Amino acid sequence: VNGVLYLVSGTNLYSVTPGFSATLLGNIAASGPVTIVYNGFQIGFFTGPALWVYTLKTQVLVQVNLPFPPSGAAVELDGFTLAAQSNPPIIWQSELLDMTTWNALAFGSETGNGEPIVTMAVMNREIFVFKNTVTGVWVDVGSAPFAFARLDGVYIEAGACAAGAVSQIGDSLVFVNQNSQGNATILQLRGYQPQVVSTHALEIVLQGYPTLNDLVSYSYQQDGHHWYVLNSPSGNATWVFDSTTSQR
Repeated sequence: VNGVLYLVSGTNLYSVTPGFSATLLGNIAASGPVTIVYNGFQIGFFTGPALWVYTLKTQVLVQVNLPFPPSGAAVELDGFTLAAQSNPPIIWQSELLDMTTWNALAFGSETGNGEPIVTMAVMNREIFVFKNTVTGVWVDVGSAPFAFARLDGVYIEAGACAAGAVSQIGDSLVFVNQNSQGNATILQLRGYQPQVVSTHALEIVLQGYPTLNDLVSYSYQQDGHHWYVLNSPSGNATWVFDSTTSQR
């Protein structure tokens, strides 16, 4: 944010300048993955069941009492922060540009099926709500008190088995899908159509890992190529997919 890196290490929140000078900003109750959301004025840190908000202008860190149990999945769109309640699958919305205020009536139900919400991602001003086997797409329609609605006619018959393994590459999302038979594939959304980008050999390897829930990924661009990097902590392995040449 404005050239400053904000990160969580253990239970400590730090800011790090480009000169690698670290400042302790406060402590948050974190024992696992942390989702960080920025709305232009505040930075939110979703630590699973809790939300901590750091306001840049006042440099104050507070814990926010939410009217729902958050799952840790959260995104920002059009100044609103959206957070997922896993089960039942509900999407909650903050006040505009204010992550500390949540209206108990500002929510929408992701009722495509009974599966819990795994994670969410924003691309092209659309919110992709990933479940285990399906993905819904939501857009800002300007309604009140909840401004978002499902995009009519769009329902993707593929989901994500690992919340940390969804990454954007250019104008597409790449994620790991596991079907009802337990077979895992790496998919890339082109438009709303999921396409398999993993090889059969890689899929066999993925099925042999102790778990797929701990998969994490990131993406980057270098020398005109878009890369998707997938790491399995339990499998002690890292895989790289070149989206530009479709090599892995």
